[in-house]
Amino acid sequence: MFRKAELSIGDWLLYFLLMSIPFVNIVIFLVLILNPFTNRTLWNLMITTVIVIPVLLVTIIWIFGADIWEDILLFLLHNLAILVRLPF
Repeated sequence: MFRKAELSIGDWLLYFLLMSIPFVNIVIFLVLILNPFTNRTLWNLMITTVIVIPVLLVTIIWIFGADIWEDILLFLLHNLAILVRLPF
């Protein structure tokens, strides 16, 4: 399916459709990335995805993470104070 030298528009649409289905996308991703006969352009796109997604996640956590973790910590401390009946 994704072994041709040039992928058609239908092949790309099928790829993006399969990648939009939860859990199926992980299986298809692993099958295609580990298959030595996968189209080179598609394989490069998948390797780029493996590199870009973690970088974006780390950047988002770095930018917004401090506020989120502070809110979570205050929420947990507040609820713990209510449970233990400490003045907070």
